[in-house]
Amino acid sequence: MTKIVRSENAAGKNWYHLPTNRENIVVRQLTTAGLIVSSDKPLSWDVELSQSQVAQLVGKFPSVGEENHWKKLLSVLEGGKYQSKLSAEKNSILVPRTRLRSFRFAFRDWTKKLKREQAAFFASNVDCLQELWKLSVKEIEKYTYQESFHDRTEDLLRAESKALSKVKNTVDAATYFKSHYSSLAISLGNLVPSVTIQYLDREIAPLRTPNAQFVGGGAATTSGSGGMDLLLLAGNRVCAGEVKVGKDSELFEALLQAMWYGSELATQSQIERVAKCYGKNTLVKATIDIAVFSINQKPDPTREATVQLVKKINDEGKFKNLGNVYLFENNGEEWKAIS
Repeated sequence: MTKIVRSENAAGKNWYHLPTNRENIVVRQLTTAGLIVSSDKPLSWDVELSQSQVAQLVGKFPSVGEENHWKKLLSVLEGGKYQSKLSAEKNSILVPRTRLRSFRFAFRDWTKKLKREQAAFFASNVDCLQELWKLSVKEIEKYTYQESFHDRTEDLLRAESKALSKVKNTVDAATYFKSHYSSLAISLGNLVPSVTIQYLDREIAPLRTPNAQFVGGGAATTSGSGGMDLLLLAGNRVCAGEVKVGKDSELFEALLQAMWYGSELATQSQIERVAKCYGKNTLVKATIDIAVFSINQKPDPTREATVQLVKKINDEGKFKNLGNVYLFENNGEEWKAIS
């Protein structure tokens, strides 16, 4: 750990960069030129700022060589207004960075070979994915915010939708769902008798929280970026929907992305948020579903492992607050379960 402290000596009050996690620490003083190595180690101080507090003041905790950030921090500290800002931030909503979100961001940069091997790994080790999910949902349980999932005042989807077999992208798909599936019964064959899907919204950010802070520090300015393709109802459950069209991601990556977004909705507070924002007062309070819709895609090498994985998730039912996971693909103008 490292902290920033203010210490007083004969020259006045100065700010120091003070590492605390090793024996031979290097003390640096904050100056108008950036950080400079100091020959004096402060023995006492009247102000102490943690790394997360520094991040709140300047957007991040800078590395040693980032002179401009240290100059900016010194300016903020010497300006004397940092205390009121930290006091205000102390009471702001904290947005979690979950394990599943971090894993998903790392995964998307992997090679195709690695991604496919990960699908096989999780199919054989479902408890590892379960652990990621459980830890993520636990982190989201601490999060409370009850306003909109986006800042759109009007959804400007075109009025007419293309036929399902003519869908080319996620906007086409959202238009199709909004136009056709205010109430859609999809037969899942031998898995369950059927599920009724209802369209609610598109491109939502489950953790959108204006003027908030990330857990661990830093303004949560990215909490409203990105977007879950479809917000649906599966019966009376909230359902996270992910759409892949044509040459989009393979089936396992689509499932992983859907589970990432789904984990960010799988708490009572988030379900209450959906109920409030969309006027749905009969939602199941402690469970969500997940659905992947593959449109005009050919079977890929992750298909078998993904189907096996989903079957284990559904059969074992050990994923906290997760009901059913559905995999659909189109056959022309009809939906069928991927199996």
